[in-house]
This record gives sequence, C-alpha cells and structure tokens, in this order.
Amino acid sequence: PAGAIFFLFGFFGKIKQRAEVFFYVWFASVVMFMLIFWRTAIDHSYYQLPFVLPCAFFVAKGFCRVSESRFGHFLKRPSAIVLVVLLALAPVWHLYQGIYFIPEESLKILKAGRSVNQLAEKNCLVIAASSTMPAQLLYYCNRKGWSFSLADAMESSLIERLESCRRQKAAYFVTTELALLRRNARLNAYLRGYFPVSKETENYIIFKLIPRNSFKRIQN
Repeated sequence: PAGAIFFLFGFFGKIKQRAEVFFYVWFASVVMFMLIFWRTAIDHSYYQLPFVLPCAFFVAKGFCRVSESRFGHFLKRPSAIVLVVLLALAPVWHLYQGIYFIPEESLKILKAGRSVNQLAEKNCLVIAASSTMPAQLLYYCNRKGWSFSLADAMESSLIERLESCRRQKAAYFVTTELALLRRNARLNAYLRGYFPVSKETENYIIFKLIPRNSFKRIQN
C-alpha cells in the first residue's frame, strides 16, 4: 500500500530528466505484453517480474517528490515512519500464506505428477487431464505429452482425442478430476474397461495405456 501511493506520485510526476523516459517506455512495454499474453501471465506469475524494476524506480521517484514538497517534513517524523512501515508490512500475512501453504487443488496436482514421475518410463508420453490446470499437471509429471481438458466437451470427442494421443504413443493417462471423470460416465467406463489402473488414490488416478488386445489378454 505504501509503495502504491509513492508509485502514483512518481508515475504522474513531472519528468525532470530525459533518462526517465526509458522507465516509462519499459513500463508501457510490459503492460502491452500483459494485454497480449494475459493468459500466460496469469497462469505463470513470474512473467510479471519485468514490472518490478520500473515500478521500484517510480516508487523511489514518488518518495523523493513527496519528501521535497512542503509536506516532506512529515515523513521525517517517527510516527510517519512507523505508519509507512506498517503499511509496507500489511500484505506480509497474505504473502506468507501464498508462499508456505499449498492450496488443496495444487497439492493434488503435485502428488499426481510425482507419482507419474516415479511410475512412468523415462521417455514415455503422458496425457495430463484436468478442468483448469492440465498444463501444470503435465509439468509435474516431468514428461512430454498432452494437456487434456475434461471440461466443456462431448464425451465422444474426449474419447476420440484420447485415442488420437494413444496412436501417437501416449503411454499414461493421469487426472486429478475424479468427480468430473465419474460424471463423464462414458469416458470413465472406456478408461476402466480397456486400460489397467497403475495407481488410484482419493486425489488422482493413473491409467496405463497399453494396447487393447494386451489388456484383454490380462483380463482373461
């Protein structure tokens, strides 16, 4: 909060040196990047890091502007310093929770990915299925393959796509969306009827996509 206030004073302050234009161009470039590639920037927050340096410059510029104004003497008072420090520390609890506590949905993805990484052959291909974060699930599997969305699609098209991936040598199918898989009754029956389960927990299930004839022989 304190930084945001000083940022506004700095960003909308008078440009005193030509070199300051560089930071405005930098900031505008990052904004343009965010508008064009917003889906990537939302999914992967580290793409927002280019904001840090120009924002830090404008915060510093704003602080200098306020301190040089007729109200600058207030910033030198102990009470003002304490207030600024408290405002700076206000988001710490929220950030602490985000850094050290993994949301349940993300934890399921992490556990499922680690299981695939342990079970699957090193160079095999994996289908990672989810309704919101299939790319992250595939990432934690530490394998190449396909992101597979179970939401907003016909069951027949899901099966067709899965078969297409299997023809391209997909070896495993993993999902953390067990409730959604059960609701897709036809897809659920297809997977359980043709492919063996490598591992199933309350949070995820992993199918081994061996050829159909091989699994029929196993069943017999």
